[in-house]
Amino acid sequence: MKLIAGLFIGLFVVSRAVAADVPMATPEEVGLSSERLARLDTYMQRQVDDRQVAGIQILVARHGKVTFLQSTGMADVEAAIPVSDQTIFGLNSMTKTVTSVAVMMLYEQGHILLSDPISKYLPELADMQVYVSGEGDDMVTRPASREMTIQDLLRNTAGMTYDWIGHKQVGAAYTANDVNWKADSAAQFVTNLAKTPLIQDPGARWEYSSATNVLARLVEVISGQTLDAFFQDHIFNPLGMVDTAYFVERAKFDRLSDIYEKQEDGSLKQHDQSLGRYGVEQKFKTGDTGLTSTSIDYYRFSQMLLNGGVLEGVRLLGPRTVAYMTRDQLTPETERHWVLQPGHGFGLGFDVLVDSVPTGMLVNPGTFFWMGGDGAVFWVDPVEELIVVAMVQISPPLLPRMRAELEALVYQAIVD
Repeated sequence: MKLIAGLFIGLFVVSRAVAADVPMATPEEVGLSSERLARLDTYMQRQVDDRQVAGIQILVARHGKVTFLQSTGMADVEAAIPVSDQTIFGLNSMTKTVTSVAVMMLYEQGHILLSDPISKYLPELADMQVYVSGEGDDMVTRPASREMTIQDLLRNTAGMTYDWIGHKQVGAAYTANDVNWKADSAAQFVTNLAKTPLIQDPGARWEYSSATNVLARLVEVISGQTLDAFFQDHIFNPLGMVDTAYFVERAKFDRLSDIYEKQEDGSLKQHDQSLGRYGVEQKFKTGDTGLTSTSIDYYRFSQMLLNGGVLEGVRLLGPRTVAYMTRDQLTPETERHWVLQPGHGFGLGFDVLVDSVPTGMLVNPGTFFWMGGDGAVFWVDPVEELIVVAMVQISPPLLPRMRAELEALVYQAIVD
């Protein structure tokens, strides 16, 4: 164990130098055990050795200080580029939380109310229909019982879905109408959605969906800026998130992690060259996916939330707003898609743990988190003042199992 602990301390010193832009601490200074936290190194190496992932990076912070930031494996196997503290990863659905924060910033400025029907700002969504039966041209619909609100969109109860998950017939209509990333813009996405039925009346069901793309258009209409410009001016620049963007600049190309796919023979194959996804500027800056970031950048965003909306004297949200966003917004009667696991609820942009017993995990109730489709995940535990950011790029993602394994490894290291 001395060798492992010594290795950990050596790596920690390197990480301190690289991550000089955030407060650092030894594990013992924040109530963690170096020896027990070193089990994360062993776990990470095992994931690479077993070819579960090509590379992995984990950041752990407690009491406002980063205490663990380690990388194992390759960001680009073919080019022999290892994962480092500078590696840029695709966030996928972890983009949703940023969009949700943007919406709540506009709420705090008095531009919107959560109870407002979205048609007040996007009138094309005033008379939505709900699916009844049939498919294609033979689809039967009926008027929705009420309009979707901004709160519905934030908590995934707007009656929407995705074209690749959930409702077969409506999903097919999403594909046919380009209610997806193929739309030219957020404005076009909303126009296409208006021609497509909902799967349920707003408020009736929690459904993993592309609702955040409607919110992206809301941000543009209210602010007068494109979504990426709003993010840059009002979130990324103020928080010092220097490597977070939709488009990776040419000078940073060699820092971008590729995405790998597990093959039947156990090998890993390059699934998608990330330069093709993130190295070319896309027309549609989606609110539900598309951002790239580093562990340090996303930690800064997460720490802002844990601090109640402020980081290093820069306040984006008030503490009561953050508390409201991160409390369960669903009722026991709300129907739920399988993505939302037992013991979990949903706030305004975040999965929120309500009861840890059904999950079989050590995480405290009130913990909020989300994850990305290629394996990135973060969680914030206000009780422990704990933040974890884990970055991998594997398709299909290893979550939620990897998240559960990481939770066990992190919480067993807390000794105070």
